[in-house]
Amino acid sequence: PLIPVVVVDPLDSNSVKVPVVGLELEFASGYDLSTGGTTNDPIGGGVFQTTTRNSSYIPVTLGLNVRTNFGGGAPSIYIGAGGGVWIIADYEEDLSYSDNSPGLTRTMRPSLPFGLYGALGFELPLMYDPNDANSMFDLFAEIRLTEMTTYISNYDETSGGQTTTVTQQTDPTPPYLQDQARSASNVSLSLGFKFNIY
Repeated sequence: PLIPVVVVDPLDSNSVKVPVVGLELEFASGYDLSTGGTTNDPIGGGVFQTTTRNSSYIPVTLGLNVRTNFGGGAPSIYIGAGGGVWIIADYEEDLSYSDNSPGLTRTMRPSLPFGLYGALGFELPLMYDPNDANSMFDLFAEIRLTEMTTYISNYDETSGGQTTTVTQQTDPTPPYLQDQARSASNVSLSLGFKFNIY
Protein backbone atom coordinates (compact mmCIF):
# COMPACT_ATOMS: atom_id res chain seq x y z
CA PRO A 1 0.00 0.00 0.00
CA LEU A 2 1.27 3.42 -0.97
CA ILE A 3 -1.18 5.99 0.43
CA PRO A 4 -3.92 5.53 3.05
CA VAL A 5 -6.85 7.35 1.42
CA VAL A 6 -9.67 6.79 3.92
CA VAL A 7 -9.51 5.69 7.56
CA VAL A 8 -12.69 4.81 9.46
CA ASP A 9 -12.77 4.67 13.27
CA PRO A 10 -16.21 3.43 14.40
CA LEU A 11 -15.32 4.00 18.06
CA ASP A 12 -15.17 7.73 17.32
CA SER A 13 -11.97 8.09 19.33
CA ASN A 14 -9.34 10.77 18.89
CA SER A 15 -6.83 8.30 17.48
CA VAL A 16 -7.06 6.70 14.04
CA LYS A 17 -3.78 4.81 14.32
CA VAL A 18 -5.60 1.48 14.30
CA PRO A 19 -8.11 1.66 11.43
CA VAL A 20 -10.99 -0.78 11.27
CA VAL A 21 -11.63 -0.11 7.57
CA GLY A 22 -9.22 1.66 5.24
CA LEU A 23 -9.00 2.55 1.58
CA GLU A 24 -5.46 2.32 0.21
CA LEU A 25 -3.77 3.30 -3.01
CA GLU A 26 -1.29 0.56 -3.95
CA PHE A 27 1.65 0.64 -6.35
CA ALA A 28 3.33 -2.68 -7.13
CA SER A 29 6.13 -4.05 -9.27
CA GLY A 30 8.54 -6.97 -9.30
CA TYR A 31 10.02 -9.72 -11.45
CA ASP A 32 7.81 -12.75 -12.08
CA LEU A 33 8.72 -16.17 -13.41
CA SER A 34 5.88 -18.56 -14.02
CA THR A 35 4.86 -21.71 -15.81
CA GLY A 36 1.67 -21.50 -17.81
CA GLY A 37 0.98 -25.21 -17.54
CA THR A 38 0.87 -27.95 -20.16
CA THR A 39 -2.03 -28.87 -22.44
CA ASN A 40 -2.56 -31.83 -24.77
CA ASP A 41 -4.76 -31.06 -27.77
CA PRO A 42 -5.97 -33.54 -30.41
CA ILE A 43 -5.05 -32.38 -33.91
CA GLY A 44 -6.48 -35.30 -35.88
CA GLY A 45 -5.37 -38.77 -36.90
CA GLY A 46 -4.93 -39.80 -33.29
CA VAL A 47 -2.07 -37.30 -32.87
CA PHE A 48 -1.85 -35.00 -29.86
CA GLN A 49 -0.05 -31.65 -29.69
CA THR A 50 1.58 -31.00 -26.30
CA THR A 51 2.15 -27.34 -25.43
CA THR A 52 4.29 -26.32 -22.45
CA ARG A 53 4.19 -22.63 -21.52
CA ASN A 54 6.68 -20.45 -19.62
CA SER A 55 6.76 -16.72 -19.05
CA SER A 56 8.78 -13.98 -17.38
CA TYR A 57 7.69 -10.38 -17.00
CA ILE A 58 7.82 -7.22 -14.89
CA PRO A 59 4.37 -5.90 -13.96
CA VAL A 60 3.84 -2.26 -12.98
CA THR A 61 0.38 -1.88 -11.47
CA LEU A 62 -1.71 0.70 -9.62
CA GLY A 63 -4.85 -0.17 -7.68
CA LEU A 64 -7.08 0.39 -4.67
CA ASN A 65 -7.51 -1.86 -1.63
CA VAL A 66 -10.36 -1.84 0.88
CA ARG A 67 -8.98 -3.28 4.12
CA THR A 68 -10.44 -4.31 7.45
CA ASN A 69 -8.62 -5.65 10.50
CA PHE A 70 -9.46 -6.98 13.93
CA GLY A 71 -7.50 -4.53 16.07
CA GLY A 72 -3.86 -3.63 16.65
CA GLY A 73 -1.49 -6.48 15.87
CA ALA A 74 -4.35 -8.65 14.58
CA PRO A 75 -4.74 -10.07 11.05
CA SER A 76 -6.33 -8.01 8.29
CA ILE A 77 -8.31 -8.88 5.15
CA TYR A 78 -8.44 -6.79 1.99
CA ILE A 79 -10.14 -6.70 -1.39
CA GLY A 80 -8.40 -4.87 -4.22
CA ALA A 81 -8.72 -4.00 -7.88
CA GLY A 82 -6.47 -2.21 -10.35
CA GLY A 83 -4.54 -2.43 -13.57
CA GLY A 84 -1.22 -1.78 -15.22
CA VAL A 85 1.27 -2.78 -17.87
CA TRP A 86 3.54 -5.82 -18.09
CA ILE A 87 6.93 -4.64 -19.34
CA ILE A 88 9.86 -6.75 -20.57
CA ALA A 89 7.50 -9.67 -21.09
CA ASP A 90 8.71 -12.94 -22.64
CA TYR A 91 6.30 -15.78 -23.33
CA GLU A 92 7.45 -19.14 -24.67
CA GLU A 93 5.49 -22.17 -25.83
CA ASP A 94 7.29 -25.46 -26.54
CA LEU A 95 5.33 -27.72 -28.91
CA SER A 96 5.84 -31.46 -29.33
CA TYR A 97 3.78 -34.17 -31.02
CA SER A 98 2.81 -37.68 -29.98
CA ASP A 99 3.84 -39.09 -33.39
CA ASN A 100 7.40 -37.72 -32.90
CA SER A 101 7.01 -35.08 -35.62
CA PRO A 102 9.52 -32.21 -35.33
CA GLY A 103 8.51 -29.81 -32.57
CA LEU A 104 9.05 -26.09 -32.32
CA THR A 105 9.40 -23.24 -29.84
CA ARG A 106 7.17 -20.21 -30.16
CA THR A 107 8.54 -16.99 -28.57
CA MET A 108 6.30 -13.96 -28.06
CA ARG A 109 7.60 -10.60 -26.87
CA PRO A 110 4.65 -8.18 -26.68
CA SER A 111 5.67 -4.53 -26.49
CA LEU A 112 3.44 -3.40 -23.62
CA PRO A 113 0.53 -5.69 -22.71
CA PHE A 114 -2.12 -4.19 -20.42
CA GLY A 115 -3.96 -6.05 -17.68
CA LEU A 116 -6.73 -5.61 -15.11
CA TYR A 117 -6.81 -7.50 -11.82
CA GLY A 118 -8.94 -8.24 -8.78
CA ALA A 119 -7.44 -9.52 -5.54
CA LEU A 120 -8.47 -11.00 -2.19
CA GLY A 121 -5.77 -11.05 0.48
CA PHE A 122 -4.95 -11.88 4.10
CA GLU A 123 -2.10 -10.36 6.17
CA LEU A 124 -0.69 -11.39 9.53
CA PRO A 125 1.56 -8.85 11.36
CA LEU A 126 4.83 -10.38 12.56
CA MET A 127 6.52 -7.34 14.17
CA TYR A 128 3.70 -5.16 15.47
CA ASP A 129 4.74 -2.00 17.38
CA PRO A 130 1.88 -0.54 19.46
CA ASN A 131 3.62 2.85 19.55
CA ASP A 132 3.57 3.12 15.76
CA ALA A 133 0.36 1.06 15.38
CA ASN A 134 2.11 -0.71 12.54
CA SER A 135 4.09 -3.86 11.75
CA MET A 136 7.41 -3.73 9.95
CA PHE A 137 7.06 -7.28 8.56
CA ASP A 138 3.87 -9.07 7.54
CA LEU A 139 3.08 -12.56 6.31
CA PHE A 140 0.57 -12.42 3.47
CA ALA A 141 -1.48 -14.67 1.21
CA GLU A 142 -3.30 -13.40 -1.87
CA ILE A 143 -5.52 -14.80 -4.60
CA ARG A 144 -5.50 -12.68 -7.77
CA LEU A 145 -7.45 -12.87 -11.02
CA THR A 146 -5.79 -11.09 -13.95
CA GLU A 147 -7.33 -10.44 -17.35
CA MET A 148 -4.84 -9.51 -20.08
CA THR A 149 -5.46 -7.73 -23.36
CA THR A 150 -4.65 -9.55 -26.59
CA TYR A 151 -0.91 -9.12 -26.98
CA ILE A 152 0.10 -11.35 -29.89
CA SER A 153 0.79 -9.57 -33.16
CA ASN A 154 3.85 -11.40 -34.43
CA TYR A 155 6.26 -13.85 -32.87
CA ASP A 156 9.25 -16.07 -33.58
CA GLU A 157 9.10 -19.81 -34.20
CA THR A 158 12.24 -21.92 -33.91
CA SER A 159 12.42 -25.44 -35.32
CA GLY A 160 15.44 -27.43 -36.42
CA GLY A 161 17.75 -24.51 -35.65
CA GLN A 162 15.85 -22.16 -37.97
CA THR A 163 13.93 -19.13 -36.64
CA THR A 164 11.08 -17.56 -38.59
CA THR A 165 8.95 -14.54 -37.71
CA VAL A 166 5.27 -15.30 -38.29
CA THR A 167 1.82 -13.91 -37.52
CA GLN A 168 -1.37 -15.74 -36.64
CA GLN A 169 -2.35 -15.51 -40.32
CA THR A 170 0.90 -17.02 -41.63
CA ASP A 171 1.62 -19.52 -38.84
CA PRO A 172 1.30 -23.09 -40.19
CA THR A 173 0.72 -24.30 -36.61
CA PRO A 174 -1.63 -21.68 -35.11
CA PRO A 175 -1.04 -21.00 -31.41
CA TYR A 176 -4.63 -21.86 -30.54
CA LEU A 177 -6.62 -24.59 -32.24
CA GLN A 178 -9.75 -23.28 -33.90
CA ASP A 179 -12.02 -25.57 -31.89
CA GLN A 180 -10.33 -24.86 -28.55
CA ALA A 181 -11.26 -21.51 -27.02
CA ARG A 182 -8.45 -19.97 -24.97
CA SER A 183 -8.59 -17.18 -22.41
CA ALA A 184 -5.84 -14.73 -21.52
CA SER A 185 -7.07 -14.57 -17.91
CA ASN A 186 -5.22 -16.35 -15.11
CA VAL A 187 -5.59 -17.00 -11.40
CA SER A 188 -2.58 -16.93 -9.07
CA LEU A 189 -2.00 -17.72 -5.40
CA SER A 190 0.85 -15.83 -3.72
CA LEU A 191 2.45 -16.47 -0.32
CA GLY A 192 5.23 -14.32 1.08
CA PHE A 193 6.56 -11.63 3.38
CA LYS A 194 5.96 -7.89 3.09
CA PHE A 195 8.16 -5.07 4.40
CA ASN A 196 6.24 -1.91 5.35
CA ILE A 197 7.92 1.48 5.05
CA TYR A 198 5.14 3.63 6.44
